[in-house]
Amino acid sequence: MRPGTEMHTSVGLLGIRSVEEIQLPDIDESAAKRAGYKSRDELAKELSGREGKIYRIALSWLGPDPRVEIGKKDELSGDEWRGLAARLSRLDSRASQGEWTRDYLRLIEENEGVRAAELAVKIGSDKEALKLNVRKLKNLGLTVSLGMGYKLSKRGRAVLERMASASVK
Repeated sequence: MRPGTEMHTSVGLLGIRSVEEIQLPDIDESAAKRAGYKSRDELAKELSGREGKIYRIALSWLGPDPRVEIGKKDELSGDEWRGLAARLSRLDSRASQGEWTRDYLRLIEENEGVRAAELAVKIGSDKEALKLNVRKLKNLGLTVSLGMGYKLSKRGRAVLERMASASVK
């Protein structure tokens, strides 16, 4: 994590304001509570079983995740469709396994809420590779992460329908 970077999270877009290495004695009761612990002792107990450095990371909420709003839009203009089709084509052309974007969209449509490990088995893929590719689709507003598994966003459904009609012609 580096200051100035942004992270897409379930609570929205977060900005990394600062990252500093600290020592356990530098953490007071209020800092432990701001980090989500009931007390400094609870935090110290958890950290005592771990190796490595301790960092204090300051975050700021930048707003809602823009991918969520993009995903709600199920009508695509001609320019939007051409832009998305070009991006999906680039993703397909750069992949060692060849074209995958349409297959992943179909897989998610047919297996809403199914865990990534199970989806990976269905397509003969590694779970982490599958998750990386699903994130690429999510960045385009096409998929939504659920508590378990994924689903297509409205935009994802519209794109899959457009892909299907384009291949029929």
